[in-house]
Amino acid sequence: MDIILSKSHPLLHYAFSHGFRHLQCLESGNGAVIDGMIALRLDIERHPIQWQRLTAQHDFITCVLVSLLPEPFLRAFLHRAPFKALDRTSPLIYATYFGKIEHARTLLSCGVGHVNSTGLDVERPRQVLPLEAAFHYRHRPLFDLFLLHSRVTMPPRLFSSVFYEQYLVYTPRDSTMLLRCDEFAEWVADGRHGQSLLHALDNDWRLVMQSASEEVVLILLRRLAQVGCDFSGPDSLESVLRVILCAASQRSLSVLLYLHSLDVLIPSRALLIGRMTLVEGLTLRGLDVHAIMTQGDIAMHRAFGECKHGSSCWAPDCNLCSVFLRVMGPQLHLPIDVLLVGRKGAGKSALVNMILGVPDHLPGAAQVSDGGTLQITSYATQLGSLPAQIWDTPGFDKTLEGHHIEDKFNDWLLQVSSSHSKHDVETDHLYLNLKLPIIQVVWCMHAEEISDPAAWQQFQAIYAECRHRSGVTFMVLINQVSVQSPGNWEVQCQDQLQVLGLSASSGLLKSVRRHLGVSSPEYEDDAQTLSQLIRQHALQNHRGILTLDLDHGVDTLIN
Repeated sequence: MDIILSKSHPLLHYAFSHGFRHLQCLESGNGAVIDGMIALRLDIERHPIQWQRLTAQHDFITCVLVSLLPEPFLRAFLHRAPFKALDRTSPLIYATYFGKIEHARTLLSCGVGHVNSTGLDVERPRQVLPLEAAFHYRHRPLFDLFLLHSRVTMPPRLFSSVFYEQYLVYTPRDSTMLLRCDEFAEWVADGRHGQSLLHALDNDWRLVMQSASEEVVLILLRRLAQVGCDFSGPDSLESVLRVILCAASQRSLSVLLYLHSLDVLIPSRALLIGRMTLVEGLTLRGLDVHAIMTQGDIAMHRAFGECKHGSSCWAPDCNLCSVFLRVMGPQLHLPIDVLLVGRKGAGKSALVNMILGVPDHLPGAAQVSDGGTLQITSYATQLGSLPAQIWDTPGFDKTLEGHHIEDKFNDWLLQVSSSHSKHDVETDHLYLNLKLPIIQVVWCMHAEEISDPAAWQQFQAIYAECRHRSGVTFMVLINQVSVQSPGNWEVQCQDQLQVLGLSASSGLLKSVRRHLGVSSPEYEDDAQTLSQLIRQHALQNHRGILTLDLDHGVDTLIN
């Protein structure tokens, strides 16, 4: 033993003097373990800094199992005999520090690692939860693994570390790991943290915009808006203005347009920074460049700084203005595509007509018949100010399973995507950095089929096809809900989703009640509400934090 014992490193001294007591579950004379210890000694001497933080307080054997040995060896080790980690340590903390997600899964499945048990952190001398360690080490896959655990507890101090720190410690991308947690909304709801939310906007946003993608910044802004952060209030004016100016300097048009949709004033000096590209994009997306600014000038002219006829000019013979007249051209808006899918008899065609605001019997309405829809059909309409295509599809057979459903659905998605010309998609991509139009998939289910597990298995097949697709949002619409028992459907849906290992997020589950007729005032009210809901859901979730996540909570369309 003296041959391999070395005091040149604290961990080596600990390992070869006290570390072997953790090997009692192995048979004596296990030469492979000794060989592994020798190999570890060489690794420690070659990479002393990486191992320097592991002292006698840490579980040396667990570190070796997680850091150096493959996952099958760890699994075999855990199944060989009962395993107990050193007191005040957590195997999941080591798996997080070394970035070993497969080892973490094995620890969880074998009951050795516990998501709500603290352990000594490697870099910081304090007890932390595995979720905190994953966030601190910015390991998103491990963070997601712990977050999806059914009994995980989110410590409020994690939110405080992001929204109360004086200096920029975590990037916006790091922050988005926390924003989609239900506990974040609860943390905000207690009323003590409203103003601290804006601290996420108070750092040096020039550095933030350079280190974070436009999509990540949008995720941050959208989630803050969802939990009630007021971007247009006087207390937030300075912080939001900094975001606007930095977004303009980076030509992040989507960020500016999103803030504009929240009625946040975009000052003319923001337009001054972006100049031609920025103003083109904002103009093509409907920003009023005619608006008079506080200094009496027009935003368009401030963007260029000069004009032949002065600041109040909009004359046809002005070279600058004529350029803008050509640039504005037709207003380019790629439509929202709403694709209704579901079983036969779910009432998809009737829901199409409800969205269109057209009674079933009038020309232009989707045909509602016992035979069902025979082929995919689109209907043009307006959802608010945005053009939209509503797609009615043939219903799935109740016996249709597996790849047959997926193949049909993928064919429909391809048909929807190909309905837009290549020119429109590329033009939109040039200005707003979007690759595809928004496709809102609505899974329609009749209220009488909520208790049918086979119907939910078909839903799961469609959802699985959507969850990783860019530009596709998802929601479930329960049709023909009884007005006598409006709340029962929620519980039944949650039970069925739980069987599939899912739970419903706010915005995923919606319902439409049963009506006496299409001419009733209730039907007209619900039709308008449904149209607004689909538009809002598609725009808020497109490239957003709730796009395809299933977490906790149910939100009902009509009470």
